[in-house]
Amino acid sequence: MATQRVVVLKVLGAAGDALAGMVRYLRTAPEPADRIDPLVRQLLAHRTELPVVSYVEWIDRWSMGDDVPRLLERVGGVVVAGRAFEVGVCDPPELVSGLATEGWQFDEQSVFVRRLREVAAEWRPLAPPAVLVVIREVLGASTLDEEVYAAAASADVPGWIAQLESDRAGPS
Repeated sequence: MATQRVVVLKVLGAAGDALAGMVRYLRTAPEPADRIDPLVRQLLAHRTELPVVSYVEWIDRWSMGDDVPRLLERVGGVVVAGRAFEVGVCDPPELVSGLATEGWQFDEQSVFVRRLREVAAEWRPLAPPAVLVVIREVLGASTLDEEVYAAAASADVPGWIAQLESDRAGPS
């Protein structure tokens, strides 16, 4: 289990097809790990530009490391690991229909599937040919339930929040 950043993008048209083709090629290419991380960095750098029409990012503190690839591969997606990132591609309509009837053991899996389905559905009537791109970056070990309970009960304010508060107050 890991704490991980998960990103889902919906990329339209020929650009989506090109990304899907690159990831499928890299799955069988020699040394794909050296090429995945630069690809992901480019995707993240241009996430607010067309042909990207949807972008969702969240921190998942409990999922198993194989949940993202396993769920994507279940519906015909392709996943390739880099050194820092893992990237997967899948056709949105196939993804939605493939995951619509699945039952999930853990809440984190349900959250992942719900977010994939939301992104897949966005812009569908206006921009039908598209690809979902899923990025996963492991940030560290899973967060323990006890750590969450302690953070919720703590009266301490992290220094970075305290600094923001003092900046808002202005000079005294």
